[in-house]
Amino acid sequence: MRGVKQPSMKLKQPGYLALTAIASALLAGGAQAEQPAEWHGFIENDTHSRQDVGLSKFRNTVQLEGNKDVGNTGFFSNVSVHGTFRFTYDGVYDINDSEYGQTAGGPITLESIGGPNSGLPSPPAPLFTPHGQGLVTQGTPLPFIGTNHSFGFNSTNPNGPNYNPNDGMIVLGSRLHDANGGVTFGVPQRPCDTDNRGCINDYLDYDSNDLRFGDFNDRADFIREAYVRAEKPLDNGQNLAFKLGKQQIVWGRTDLFRVLDVINPVDFSRNNI
Repeated sequence: MRGVKQPSMKLKQPGYLALTAIASALLAGGAQAEQPAEWHGFIENDTHSRQDVGLSKFRNTVQLEGNKDVGNTGFFSNVSVHGTFRFTYDGVYDINDSEYGQTAGGPITLESIGGPNSGLPSPPAPLFTPHGQGLVTQGTPLPFIGTNHSFGFNSTNPNGPNYNPNDGMIVLGSRLHDANGGVTFGVPQRPCDTDNRGCINDYLDYDSNDLRFGDFNDRADFIREAYVRAEKPLDNGQNLAFKLGKQQIVWGRTDLFRVLDVINPVDFSRNNI
């Protein structure tokens, strides 16, 4: 959930929006022309469930693709406009928010080392202490620190410089293997607008909307393509063709994937290794 940043909801590239507006206006204008715009699209739901977690993905997608042949305009011939727009909403962050949303995680305990005056069993019996209370049990006198120590964590003052409450966390790796004891770490699980611990600006700072609406980000990924194609006749009888706008160019080769499977293709922008 806190993976490499897909940038935030704030669009910082207004050129994409202007291009979208131009393309949309030209496509919409085709309804009154002799050659109306052609629209294609689909609606998709992708639902996944995981053992011991429940619903892990509930992504709903609407994609629209439009083409409009404008014809000859001014110095250019065979002018056409193309736009592909995709809108997604992953409802898992609302439906299963106890695992992925604003109430994910909870209080955790980590293995501790009992001090000589802790009154707790000695090793090899494992000792556990709530997250944030340091390497030994609270109440154990330590040199230079005293009895009521927290090793830099302040779990009582939300405005403190090291506020790190024992809530909204899981033990790292606990979903994949037994994490009871040994060297373990607690990691926060909630979106950065709910819990900003560990969030790094423009890299690890997903908020709730970044997670729900993944296509609406700084790169304007909801605009899959938006471009104008045209040709310029040359004096030698040939044409100079060009495209202007945002487009996807696919080239090269790949192995191990079913690249020729037209009946059941794979969208590798979403389903990749």
